[in-house]
Amino acid sequence: QMCIRDRSKEHIEYVKKQGIIQLVKNLKKNIGSQFAKEKDQFLWGDEIEFHLVKKGADGKFKLQINTEKIFQKVNSDYPFIVQPEYGAWMLEVVPKDVFNQQTTLNEILSSLKARKEKLSQILGEDEYQLHVPSYPFLGVGDFYHQREETNHPVDYMSDNEEEYKELEHNTKCKVEERIVEKTKKNIFSRSWFSSDEIINPHPRFATLTRNIRQRRQEKVCIQVPLFLDTFTNPGVTTEEPFQKHIYMDAMSFGMGACCLQVTYSTYDFNQARHLYDQFAVISPLMLAITAGSPIFKGKMANIDTRWRVISQLSLIHI
Repeated sequence: QMCIRDRSKEHIEYVKKQGIIQLVKNLKKNIGSQFAKEKDQFLWGDEIEFHLVKKGADGKFKLQINTEKIFQKVNSDYPFIVQPEYGAWMLEVVPKDVFNQQTTLNEILSSLKARKEKLSQILGEDEYQLHVPSYPFLGVGDFYHQREETNHPVDYMSDNEEEYKELEHNTKCKVEERIVEKTKKNIFSRSWFSSDEIINPHPRFATLTRNIRQRRQEKVCIQVPLFLDTFTNPGVTTEEPFQKHIYMDAMSFGMGACCLQVTYSTYDFNQARHLYDQFAVISPLMLAITAGSPIFKGKMANIDTRWRVISQLSLIHI
């Protein structure tokens, strides 16, 4: 069930309290466990995400927003688990077996390769994996294939639609009628460029989109610097209201970016803090080495990572 922010406020304190109680119980339960006794056992794992695209009859590639079908095809015999992500075109693939300190680099590469090859075998005709952080044409024209079935977050709305009707986002720039009409259809994001149809059908993703916007009391406002060359128009336009910047107005521009995530288990809080401090040093280096997002909304940006986009998603202007 979807729960709008105003209605959820009365439950916040209860949820916080129960969360703390659950954490304490789990800590007590695991103290003295077999894992805690094995201090030298260092377990870790990865999650790799990618975009699903499909080649159309016109030879153009667009996002394919039917990843639910892939979930149905992956069975218990597969050496990995496929999990949903924010975007209905995104897939997150996690190996079933965890790694440890004896895991070699070749074993890790073999795991990544096996997951990619196995998934390719169950993709539909003309469907492909795209392993880049940000899809470069998200929000540009007709950038995705329409759903084959009706299974959209709007289906979960209550009969009382008045709960979901809100005022249009205030903006100083003039907005064309076509953009206004598109915004009205996007009841969760109120986006000019993206579409609520590409949000994962699970109710929590659409709820997250709307609740963050309601908490901010405005739409997401992502601005990344535009790469300027001789032929670049740096001025203000209908769709680019901020000079010399690329404007993105929906969660999908940030939460729709893919990455390779690594999760580590630690023996205690001290070990966790030590590990965190080491990552604080090497993370900027890894960000630079893996930079692969130079294009947003079809325009060349003056940045090349997704970090600056994601960091602007939850900013609240007071």
